[in-house]
Amino acid sequence: MNAAKTSEKPDIHFMNTPQTTREADRAQANRDELTERIAQAIRHDGTIEPLKGVHFNRSSSPSECVHSVSIPAFCAIAQGTKEVLLGSDRYASNH
Repeated sequence: MNAAKTSEKPDIHFMNTPQTTREADRAQANRDELTERIAQAIRHDGTIEPLKGVHFNRSSSPSECVHSVSIPAFCAIAQGTKEVLLGSDRYASNH
């Protein structure tokens, strides 16, 4: 008996399915909504603390490299790019 051959090439038809397109559209709509909500909460560049210990920061233009130490945090990048260096590890976000 011969084993079925498997292909390692990506299946272009699978990548263009309506479900994949819907998921990409939904992800973009979620990013757009997050961007809009942040703009409503923080109308100008800077930092606000709406609740004790909860800080929101908005920067609408590129900034210089900043070296700092932060307490544990959750970060959401709604728009643009950000790069974080942690030890020898580099984390980058592109939207």
